[in-house]
Amino acid sequence: MNDMMIYGSRKRQHGLTLVEIMVALTLGLVLIAGLLQLFVGTRQTYRAQENLSRLQENGRYALEYVNRTLRLSGYRSRETIEEGETFEDKFDVSTNTDQRPIWGADDSTSPDPDPDTVHVSFEGETTLSQINASPPISSLQGDVVDCLGRVAPIDLASRNTLTLAGTDLQCTSIINAVTSTQAIVEGVEDFQVLYGEDTNGNGVANRYVPEGSVSDMNKVVSVRVCLLLRTEEDNVAVEPSTYVDCQGTNPLPTATDRRFRRAFTTTISLRNRLL
Repeated sequence: MNDMMIYGSRKRQHGLTLVEIMVALTLGLVLIAGLLQLFVGTRQTYRAQENLSRLQENGRYALEYVNRTLRLSGYRSRETIEEGETFEDKFDVSTNTDQRPIWGADDSTSPDPDPDTVHVSFEGETTLSQINASPPISSLQGDVVDCLGRVAPIDLASRNTLTLAGTDLQCTSIINAVTSTQAIVEGVEDFQVLYGEDTNGNGVANRYVPEGSVSDMNKVVSVRVCLLLRTEEDNVAVEPSTYVDCQGTNPLPTATDRRFRRAFTTTISLRNRLL
């Protein structure tokens, strides 16, 4: 009887022991740390993919822009062609530097690590009186426009100049003695141009060389362009990322450089030189 009374008087245990609480806290901290690591890794992956996509988009746009700009080299109006003026009459390669169809500012005879500059001359299909009308006309389908979208006049050489300003690819246009400049693509570290020279007269470039190695600019029928772009944001790569530059080498980034880079290359046929 006494034993039963003693047993019944004992209180049952409620709650958790200290050991159980410590185990639960440890498991919770491990779970939270795993979730934080997953979040940080996912965010870093998203930033990297976003910057790579933007890099690809900028590269494609830059090549298309350069392509359109350089293809204007030596363009002559229908009126000029109908009047029987030759290419050399309109754009004298040998004597009129400012009106050559295409030329560069790099006289080097070998690939140069410094960015290049390239100029192209062309004429439009619209008279100056139409361009200077009040109100001025807007560009229409079929009009010849400069790299900034301005209508180019007929029988007057206009000029586009592509160059780098810092890490911006920019175009400077001269139309009727009015100069305008605009940045086109940001994040460009290098701009290299090689000139395709047709040495046997078959209309196909036999070699691509810097401007200083071209024997006759009249024989340049194409150009090969390379643009080295980088991501605008830093710290998007987990570690320094290797790449191939416009010289075909593999530079070693600095230990703190976390940008992605890529070289974009294209070959552009100068159609007006082949007519």
